Amino acid sequence: MKFFKLAAVVLLVFNIATFRVHAVESVHAHKYNTNRLLCDSTKTTIFSAFEYADTAGRKQTLNSIKGKKATLVVFWASWCFPCRKEIPALKELYSKYKDKGLSIVSISVDEKVSAWKKAVSQEKMPWVNLADPGKAAGISTKYNLSGVPAMFLLDADNNILLTDPDLAAAEASINQQVNANK
Repeated sequence: MKFFKLAAVVLLVFNIATFRVHAVESVHAHKYNTNRLLCDSTKTTIFSAFEYADTAGRKQTLNSIKGKKATLVVFWASWCFPCRKEIPALKELYSKYKDKGLSIVSISVDEKVSAWKKAVSQEKMPWVNLADPGKAAGISTKYNLSGVPAMFLLDADNNILLTDPDLAAAEASINQQVNANK
């Protein structure tokens, strides 16, 4: 029995360590370079709209909560250690840029509403948190996610600027977006 528990833990750690976002719903997915920036600025990919519930049960859409200059959409789960580990850095990013036009939206792929709400409460994330309880597989399919955490940085028109960036790349692009056309 110990062998099976150990094997399950090893498998879980391996899966968490190798989660990545595959392609975005785009015929231009091959246009991304190693920094995941769109190389051809004449071809844009618009992030798929959504309508999910917030922690109070109110339906929210992308257009109702997007930022004036940029939106960082973060897919996560309460059980995902790397997701929870990056939340403090996301809080710093949000604090630095929220008044300059950045919005962060977290979308949970949790199956259990109680686990999602408990994690949101524990983490005290000051931005909008959404979920589609019981339909996490649908979220993963819609956005071609193979795992979490996963992030998409959008411009003011919901065009995808970065796919699954590290936070340094995200901040550099956010800084560029919020300071453009002042």
